[in-house]
Amino acid sequence: MSLPYEQKASTGLQQLGLSVACQQLDQASQQAAAAGWSYSHFLGYLLEAELAERHRRTVELNLQFARFPYLKRLAAFDFTAQPGLARRLIDELATGRFLHDGRNVVLLGPPGVAKLTWLLLSVG
Repeated sequence: MSLPYEQKASTGLQQLGLSVACQQLDQASQQAAAAGWSYSHFLGYLLEAELAERHRRTVELNLQFARFPYLKRLAAFDFTAQPGLARRLIDELATGRFLHDGRNVVLLGPPGVAKLTWLLLSVG
């Protein structure tokens, strides 16, 4: 009796364009049954991966549209080359919390040291 509904779930996820959730349906169902998850926990688990993948694709697409000549990440930044730069402060700024709090950030330094370039290329 439940087999048709399992097929309907898979087909429905595909029709709704939830490909990641569809791929994880069997594994998530088995995990939910073994652990005794509630229905809402199971659904949240299934949708979490779908939303994460959509976010990843959105960021990737936005970076393509931006047409940056190359991407730099904070992980690749050589903090030893700039000993006056506090890594802890940069890591804090990378969280974006200042945006939520409505605070300003001012980057000071002489011209030509790529302040804005690193800011723009590190986003994403």
